[in-house]
Amino acid sequence: MNQLTMLSEALHKRGFLVTKNDDHIYFQKGNHPKDIHLLKEVFEKLSIPVTIQDRKIHLSEEKLVNQTIDYGTIVWLPIQSHGIAEDNTTRE
Repeated sequence: MNQLTMLSEALHKRGFLVTKNDDHIYFQKGNHPKDIHLLKEVFEKLSIPVTIQDRKIHLSEEKLVNQTIDYGTIVWLPIQSHGIAEDNTTRE
């Protein structure tokens, strides 16, 4: 499994709506508009080399040659998640 696939799966497990393409991850419009900025902070904190252009997340895999990333950290990072409440209303 390549790095882009692992990152995509971690974001999906975290609850983000993403689609993995050949060379990038597409951050779907169903996500909260502030979430892409939140992800930038997470990537910086975890030293994950990405470039974000509009809704496309490009992973700089050439910079990961000697770097191991625990993508499980993204899943369990203590940040506020947006989702559906028990009464089927959107949480703010």
